[in-house]
Amino acid sequence: GLVLAYPLYGALGVGIGALLIYQPVAVLLPLAWLLVEHGLADNLPWTVRPWSLSAVTSALANAGNVEAVLPVLAGGLALLGYAALLLSVGAARVLRRDIT
Repeated sequence: GLVLAYPLYGALGVGIGALLIYQPVAVLLPLAWLLVEHGLADNLPWTVRPWSLSAVTSALANAGNVEAVLPVLAGGLALLGYAALLLSVGAARVLRRDIT
């Protein structure tokens, strides 16, 4: 499962990098998000918790010891959806930006 998660995390990074103009923010914001989201995962409602980034990654890794985790296929599709969404929005931003 993690063999699929790492390229999807790379795609998430490319999407965020294309979305944000300022490079240090594009590097530090996802790291801060992962740290904050991982720390606040216990405070999320039960209906939202399985769809968090760390929970869908745990589902894709088939970590059965994590509470409120999705099935492997659902976790993989959710992570793929997050990556596709960020890549699409980032690509739209790059296409609209004047890079000349």
